[in-house]
Amino acid sequence: MKVCGLCNRIYPDSASVCESDGERLNLVRRDDTTAGAPVIDWEGPLAGDIVGKYRLESMIAEGGMGRIFKATHLSLARPVAIKFLLPEHAARADLVQRFFNEARSVNAIRHPHIVDIFDYVQERQPDGPALVYMVMEYLEGEDARTHLQQGPFEPSSVVYVAVQVSEALAAAHEAGILHRDLKPDNIF
Repeated sequence: MKVCGLCNRIYPDSASVCESDGERLNLVRRDDTTAGAPVIDWEGPLAGDIVGKYRLESMIAEGGMGRIFKATHLSLARPVAIKFLLPEHAARADLVQRFFNEARSVNAIRHPHIVDIFDYVQERQPDGPALVYMVMEYLEGEDARTHLQQGPFEPSSVVYVAVQVSEALAAAHEAGILHRDLKPDNIF
């Protein structure tokens, strides 16, 4: 499939320019992934799909609860990250509530060293399964795990990062929230 970067209209692979505005079309594959995040047994949306007001660009990460995609807001052309709850988890009210609580808790803290959550969506798809996701700010750069694979942090960088992590954790604790998944993957 091809997509117009200007108006976001979708065209077949054989098209080369947008009929509406003459813009050159971009090829998007539904299975676009990053090398570190292949799509495995995923029945949810894939790169190239339009979900709500967003076009999914590529998968960033996957975990036990869901998948995170880089996406673009269709009319604002703003990059975002969208975290989807796995379809099998979206069918369980307790896990949906836990996912919602995560979004709500993160949003309540409002700290410069904690990712912003822009939206939380829970909807039924036409074929029946629930689609549950949160829309977050898209961060560019690398997480601490990736950095550590290239070698240790310089001592001054350790202090710099540790101070920011400590400030973020203090803000969470002041809001009555305990971070239960602190790991290098979650430090950006």
